[in-house]
Amino acid sequence: MQNIFPIEGPNSAEKLSKAAEHRGEMSIVELEIRFRAVRSLELENRIVEDGSIIANANQRSMGIYQCQLISLLQVALETLNTVFATRHEAMGITPYILNRSALEAISTAVWLASFDTIDKRAFNALKLIDDSYKKSKQALQEIADPSDGILELQNLAVALLGNAKRGFKAFRGSQKARPPHHTQIVKKTDAIYRRDRGKRHLYQGLTSWQICSGIAHGDQIAIGNMPVFTILGNDEKRYPKASTLSLMLYPTIENLELFAAIYQEQCECSDTKIQSNK
Repeated sequence: MQNIFPIEGPNSAEKLSKAAEHRGEMSIVELEIRFRAVRSLELENRIVEDGSIIANANQRSMGIYQCQLISLLQVALETLNTVFATRHEAMGITPYILNRSALEAISTAVWLASFDTIDKRAFNALKLIDDSYKKSKQALQEIADPSDGILELQNLAVALLGNAKRGFKAFRGSQKARPPHHTQIVKKTDAIYRRDRGKRHLYQGLTSWQICSGIAHGDQIAIGNMPVFTILGNDEKRYPKASTLSLMLYPTIENLELFAAIYQEQCECSDTKIQSNK
């Protein structure tokens, strides 16, 4: 008797996997185009108009507000550039670890730029510098016989800490809260994204960050599921799996685009922005 139900051939799973990888490759191509579009804006060179949000926040933070935003942006841009430049190489899980760094940095930039007053933006920029360089200063001081490069870093940490402390005096102790942990910042940025742009393409930034953090920290669940994240090539080396990597990259690129829009707006001066600065 003839079987009326179609019988899948032995290669059906392989075909589905290849189709998913092809869609993943196309998604990564799209994400790279969007990444290049933001990078081409050269935000670090954008002119800041007098009376703009950034100009006023710089005045309140001794220039640290804008420097902090640009530093975070540069971390995101450089790590993402490495992800896209090496995605056809046998990088294994490395792109996921890089994406974690990029997502963390650009989420922090969006969080910092999204406070509703100049004082909050300036204060939290100062606080980020203060927390970071206290740790750096302590670590650098423990190095015996430091080289010229280490001494230069020590001097930079001391100078930036001094600037932060002088900046804090302007706030008269009215704001004492420490910046939230990275998990909270990424979560807060998801809320900012929903408020400003609506639903994400798929995953929340927190989902991507937690998965990529698990890989970065040697999480047994993540590392034990290598086929989910990588593909074994004909050369017996592991390559990033496009279908999974693209999903992890979407929130990072979405946050990057959101930050670009916020930053460009804050560089400009208008009557509305002057009112919101207060």
